[in-house]
Amino acid sequence: MKNNGELNSVIKLSYRMNTVILMCVLIMMGYFKWFRVKFMFWLSVPYIVMYLSHYVLIRKLHLTAFVWSVYSLMTTYMISATVCMGVSSGFILYCMSLIPIAFYLEYISYRIDFKKVSPLILTSMLLAGSCVSALYSLLCGPVYEIERESSEIMFMVNAVAVLFFLVAYTIYITKSIITSEKSLNRLAITDPLTKCYNRNYMMNHLNSLVEENEAKDCWISLVDIDDFKQINDTYGHNFGDTVLKTIAAKLMSDSDVTVARWGGEEFVLCAKSSKVNSSYMEMVRNAVANHPFEYEGKKVRVTISSGVSDYGSFSNTDAWIKDADMKMYVSKGSGKNQTIY
Repeated sequence: MKNNGELNSVIKLSYRMNTVILMCVLIMMGYFKWFRVKFMFWLSVPYIVMYLSHYVLIRKLHLTAFVWSVYSLMTTYMISATVCMGVSSGFILYCMSLIPIAFYLEYISYRIDFKKVSPLILTSMLLAGSCVSALYSLLCGPVYEIERESSEIMFMVNAVAVLFFLVAYTIYITKSIITSEKSLNRLAITDPLTKCYNRNYMMNHLNSLVEENEAKDCWISLVDIDDFKQINDTYGHNFGDTVLKTIAAKLMSDSDVTVARWGGEEFVLCAKSSKVNSSYMEMVRNAVANHPFEYEGKKVRVTISSGVSDYGSFSNTDAWIKDADMKMYVSKGSGKNQTIY
């Protein structure tokens, strides 16, 4: 499966959808009994049994079979209702309302890595069934004669039900798209391991500060984990990942500081001096140096070196970053575990 969260969401939606349809069939049974349409009343019984069996299909993750069954049942049920009670009863509207869902199902199938459901086949089935039943009803008339007023009331009830369904479907689709967009945007700017921003985001952030003339009140710091290659080689990459995540968390301890993983074991921080003084970097350095890193019961000392640079009179972002980078290398060349301003 591509995403267990997506799959669970689809399963919940399938349960809800099946329950709603089942309730609709039960309500329609009441309609048919009231209007004395015996054929549709008794036809509803096996359909109810089939919808109850859908819960088993969903539980066993036979979602493709569930979709085909729902579309087949709804198409034949609404065709039968249209033939029995005529086009004016409005049952044909339910078939039309299922067409947009057919195309959304193709997207859902891709997201959860299930067998593709062809929207064209489903749509063709709905359209063919609707046209045949409507044409038969118009040419031969409905099987059951119903008073015009009662037929109009039934049409209004069915129209309102379909409208409610389409509104609910549209709300769901809109929320789903917004959620997906937020997730994609978050992935595009976030480092998956440390959960801080990535290099691309930080570059855009710094360029924006420079272009909007807000950089003069800001400082940046380029941070490097001392001897990180040796840490990886000695204790393994899993421990190295733990070190990266721990240090990233300490760098992000103040929400007014923007932190990005610059690449490998390097990070870049940016903050406004009016909110966070650049001495913050010395505090973080001490916090890292005093953190009790352990590997298989053995204490491991981890330190960081950093260079801090105020924007000052730099003409562009690259020059600003280069200055912080040079100071960071001075820090590493002077014994490491230092902050150079």
